Formats: sequence, structure tokens, C-alpha cells
Amino acid sequence: MRATTGLKLYEERSNLTQDQIVLLIARWSLNMAINTDFIILCGGQGTRLRSVVGDSQKVMAAVGDEPFLDLLIKYIRAQGGRRVILATGYKADDVEAHYDGRFKDMTIEFSREEEPLGTGGAIKRAWSKIQSENFFVLNGDSFCPIEFEAMMDLHIAYQSAATVALAKVEDGQDYGSVMLDDAGCVTAFQEKVPTGNLTYVNTGIYCFRDDLKKELPSTRKFSLERDFFPSIIGKGLCGYVADKSFHDIGTPERYKEAVQQMRKLWE
Repeated sequence: MRATTGLKLYEERSNLTQDQIVLLIARWSLNMAINTDFIILCGGQGTRLRSVVGDSQKVMAAVGDEPFLDLLIKYIRAQGGRRVILATGYKADDVEAHYDGRFKDMTIEFSREEEPLGTGGAIKRAWSKIQSENFFVLNGDSFCPIEFEAMMDLHIAYQSAATVALAKVEDGQDYGSVMLDDAGCVTAFQEKVPTGNLTYVNTGIYCFRDDLKKELPSTRKFSLERDFFPSIIGKGLCGYVADKSFHDIGTPERYKEAVQQMRKLWE
């Protein structure tokens, strides 16, 4: 079994038999390259990173001789993903021009916001382009080398409406923390965490079931993290704990660290 919590826990959590769980997982795994969509959020202005990227879109920040977003897309492709929707906004022309036809063996579509909609609003706008029953969403300015198949296994076996990929860190004060119960369900989000405490943090990688759309707010602009996720606690929101390091490029210091780690990964 892959690095998840095991069939026994899946069986207890989902009320399905192990045979049913195996069939659900197998059905998804066989169709990964064809039927699973990925939305990447790449519309933020990245004002804190201006000293590094100037007025460019932050997902285009260089890692060696490639944009950060190139490496995210390559990581998706390496695990079988073939269909990506880029949710663009700030500097959308630059991003769309760069990725139009760039990956010949993949389908890349664009969902452009004409004004800032927040992370939730950007996903809501892109939702109409989704073709798969379950799909992934990634922040375009962070990276955690998770196994998408393992995360989807858990998402399907738990029959989750939404699954959040989490990483363990010793200092989560810059990110806030996510609280889980013994069954792996999200119970709370905490904005501030005392320095030095081991905690789970949101990596910016999510798996959604398509019918979750009916739970979205009626407003056009909203935050996924602050507005939407707290509203679906107790309604099928689960956590997938990834035993991996997590990096974002939100500040110059974090950008430098992320570049070092990603170079090691692709060497």
C-alpha cells in the first residue's frame, strides 16, 4: 500500500469494504493521465517578492534558467498529469503567452480573472473548465513534492469532498496551522501558532470532488483558506499528511530557500 494511512483506516472512515476501496482507487489510478485535471493558481501580484522579480508575475520567478511554474508543471507531468488549467490574473498576458503551446504532450488551458477574485474566486471561475470527477488545485507559488496518486487514494477512499495536503513543520507561525481528529478530518484552522511548536501547515495542494461546487459561496470574490474551508468543516474536509518538505516563494528569503531545494530535486 502507498504512503497513506492504510486500507484498515480507510475502511473504518469511509464505511466501504476493502474490496470496494481497492476498486475505487484502481479506477482512478488507471485513468490518471487521461481524466484528472489540475488547476494552478497563478494570478497573485506577489508584492513581497518585487525585489526579486520586479513587476513580473511571481510564478515566473527564475529557478536556474526556468520559471518556477515550469517546474510545477513538469512535476505534474512526471506523475501522469496531462491536463492543466492556469488560473491567471496579474500579468496574465505574459503567463499565457509563455505557456500557450509550451508543453506539447499536455493540454494547458487558461482561466483569466479581470480583477482580483481571491484564491476561492479564481477556482470558482476556473471550475467550468474541469472535466474530471475529482481534480487537484495547486498554489503556483509553493511546492511540496507529494505523490498525487497517494493523495487521491486517500481522497477517494475517504469519500472526501475536499482534501488538503499538509506538511509537518516545527515553526508554523508564518502559515497558521490545521487541526485534525484521529480519523484525519479537519477540525479547525488556527491563524497564529506559538514559535517552536510542531504543527501541520497547509501546503497549498488540494483535491476536490466536482460536486463540491454547490457548496461554494455565492459571491465572486472570496478566500479559499479563510472563507471557504472553515465553512465546510464537518462536511467532508480531510487532511492528507505528506512526509515531505514544504517551500513557498512568497518572500525573497523563502524564494532563495525554495530555489535551492528545487534544484536538488531536478539535478
